[in-house]
Amino acid sequence: MTNTPDNALSLFNEGNYEQAVIEFNKLVEKDPQNANLYNNLGATYYKLGKYKESIESYSKSIHLNPLEPDVYQNLAEVYIVSDDVFAAINILQLGITKNPGSPKLHYHLARVYIDDVQYDIAADELEKVLDIEPDNYPAHYDLARIYTDMGVYDSAVAHYEEALDGINNAEIHYYTAMAYEGLDNIDKAIFHLISAISINPSYSFAYKKLGLLYLSKGEQDEALDYFKQYLNFSLEEDEKAQIESVISRLKKR
Repeated sequence: MTNTPDNALSLFNEGNYEQAVIEFNKLVEKDPQNANLYNNLGATYYKLGKYKESIESYSKSIHLNPLEPDVYQNLAEVYIVSDDVFAAINILQLGITKNPGSPKLHYHLARVYIDDVQYDIAADELEKVLDIEPDNYPAHYDLARIYTDMGVYDSAVAHYEEALDGINNAEIHYYTAMAYEGLDNIDKAIFHLISAISINPSYSFAYKKLGLLYLSKGEQDEALDYFKQYLNFSLEEDEKAQIESVISRLKKR
C-alpha cells in the first residue's frame, strides 16, 4: 500500500488503528512540520487507548499550529478520559488565548465545567459563546439548564425559549415547563408539557407532571386522564402503586 495521508485515513476509518499508527508515523517522519498529521496520529493513539502517546502527538500538533481549535478540543478529551480535568481546562484556556474568537472552545470549556459541577464558571463561558454566536441553540439550552439548577427561573425560561427557536424537541419543552413551574406560571408549564407530548407521545415524564399540575389547579378530570395515560408506560412497582392510589382517590371524589 502506498504511504499517503489518504491511505492512512482509510485505515483509521476502517478501524485498523494499529496499521494506521504505523502509516501516520511514517508520514510524520517524512514531513515533521505537518501539524495535521500529528493531529491524526493523536486521534489514532486515542482510539488505541494509548493516551500518553496521544497527548504527545496532539501537543506537537498545537506547537506546530496553535491556531487550530479542534486540536485543543481533541487534547482536552484525552485529558478528560485520563481523569485530568485540571489539564483539560488548562489546554482549553490556552486554546482560547490563541484563538480568542472561537466559540467552540468556549463551549467545550463550558461543558467541562458543567461536568465538573462548576456551574457559575460554566455559565460565564456559555454567555461568551452567545456573545459570539447569539443563535447557538445548544448553548442556550445548556445555559438554561444551569439557571434552572441555580433556581434562576426567569433567565432559564428566556434561554429555553431561545433554544426552542432552533431545537424543537420534547426534552426542551419539558424542562421549559419545569422553569415556568418555578415561576409559578402553571398555565405556561402545562402548555409546554402538552407540546412535549405532541412531539413525542412516549415522553412519559410529561404525563405524570401534567397530572400533578392539573391537580394543583383543582382540575381533577384532566389530572385523572393524564395519570391514567401515565400508567400505560412501564413503571417501577412502587411508582405504579403510588399512581394507582392517586387515581383511586380521584375517582372517589
